[in-house]
Amino acid sequence: MMKYEYEKLGNGISVPCLSMDLTGSVDSPSRKELKEEIYGIIDRQGALLMRDTGLKTISGYSEFLSSVGYLH
Repeated sequence: MMKYEYEKLGNGISVPCLSMDLTGSVDSPSRKELKEEIYGIIDRQGALLMRDTGLKTISGYSEFLSSVGYLH
């Protein structure tokens, strides 16, 4: 299970925040596990803020989202 901390956004709102390098291979078997963990956190907590991903471009971020089934 992924470990995350809550980050305060202001006005009494806090969301789970995950710091993780996401630059690995999109074909990696661990992507399926990562997808399940991410969606599990979102389902339980209602949100997930991701920091320090290592993704530097819009296309890199889009590729990551596609690899976890967010974009079709």
